[in-house]
Amino acid sequence: TYTIMDIPYWSMIPTLATTKEDREKISVVPRIFASLGGLTVTTFGIALVNKLGNGNQIKGFEYFALGIVIIFIISTIVTCINVKEKTQVQVNNEKVNIKQAFNILKQNDQLLVFIGIVLAYNLAMQLAGGAAIYYFKYVAGKESLFSLYSFFKVAEIGGLMLFPVVTRKIGRQQVFRMATILPMFGLITLFISGLIAPQSILFISVSAVLLNLGSGFLLGSTTVMLADIVDYGEYKLGSRNESIIFSAQTLLVKLASALSGWLIGVGLSLIGYVAGAAVQSNITIIGIRVIMTIIPSIVALVMYVIYKSKYKINGSFHDEILQVIGSRKKVKVLNINNK
Repeated sequence: TYTIMDIPYWSMIPTLATTKEDREKISVVPRIFASLGGLTVTTFGIALVNKLGNGNQIKGFEYFALGIVIIFIISTIVTCINVKEKTQVQVNNEKVNIKQAFNILKQNDQLLVFIGIVLAYNLAMQLAGGAAIYYFKYVAGKESLFSLYSFFKVAEIGGLMLFPVVTRKIGRQQVFRMATILPMFGLITLFISGLIAPQSILFISVSAVLLNLGSGFLLGSTTVMLADIVDYGEYKLGSRNESIIFSAQTLLVKLASALSGWLIGVGLSLIGYVAGAAVQSNITIIGIRVIMTIIPSIVALVMYVIYKSKYKINGSFHDEILQVIGSRKKVKVLNINNK
């Protein structure tokens, strides 16, 4: 159900906003609330379960799930009733089969570049996030610091809110560069902290803020990029295929989640992690540091290299795409009116 909803939901962005500035503003709104939802559940979820169940976690989870379902249904109905698609001339409204869908994905070279970027981004973030609980339990030696680290996901919301403003001032390319550097600095800060002051609240807070601020900028950047790739597909292939292109995003998030979970599991096995043990070996602790900080930093660097060398929907070329699409639509409207 999530997948069925997620694809058309994000596919609305290219239609609801046709200018670069409007997309930068609109695209961050759902991302902000998604981050807020995640932050709320991770911060207050267990406390709500215990409160609702009055000590009975089975009942607590039942009531918690019921509450989520009610909020989910109401918010979905609000969206379906109130969000109206702008009327526009469709370039191509023919049905697309599975084979044609794959051909569209292959022919859109910028979508293939985007796949590499988003896969790397999600892999880096999910590796760092998935290994965090092991890091604070065994490297920092204080599991409660994980809650402090998780709380600073609020910085991701800050990054999303700042994204349109910063983009207008320095441009998308510079924002993407900054969005790559910030998480790398955050993870390196945590690595150094683990060596000299593993329980330092200051180091942990700075690390979490940098990581999540960069993540917010990256979420804003990738959402806008995907909307632009829809335009590029129309510019190059003559057809708009929002749902096909946006389905790649959902697939990539799921794929990165599966890969990161597998890599963490394999990585822990290779470094000699013993489940349930109160203390791990020195080799294991070093390995957890690497999984949590070094590997995600390398993946983030690879992501930037892909973006810098292959992604081209920026500046004057992006303006040209929008102008060509606008001209085609005007011609289409004139032809229809003449008929």
